[in-house]
Amino acid sequence: MRLNVLYEFSDLYAPYAGVSIYSLLKNNLHIDQVFIYVLDDGIGQVNKEKINKIIKKFSREIVYINTSEIESMLIDYNVPKYKGSYATYYKLFAMKYLPEEVDTILYLDSDTVIVD
Repeated sequence: MRLNVLYEFSDLYAPYAGVSIYSLLKNNLHIDQVFIYVLDDGIGQVNKEKINKIIKKFSREIVYINTSEIESMLIDYNVPKYKGSYATYYKLFAMKYLPEEVDTILYLDSDTVIVD
């Protein structure tokens, strides 16, 4: 079984996302393949290293997707920011940036904790 999970967060929410990712992986050891995709809204290197350490601990995979192309497109189309950011729109365009073998994906907010 393959589980594809999508997150979207910035450096500000990286600590919460780290907890979410840890709880996801800890509570899904029975799933053979877990792939995590992150719409990267400016995650710093220090936080990426911390998250990558979690991923490595569970022998899983993570892909960071740069959102600058999506943001440029939104600007070109005069889409207004929501609460000062384009982040809420990123997930609407995520499938364009995922590998072809991803036909379904579970989107989780970065502050979601998985308990079972």
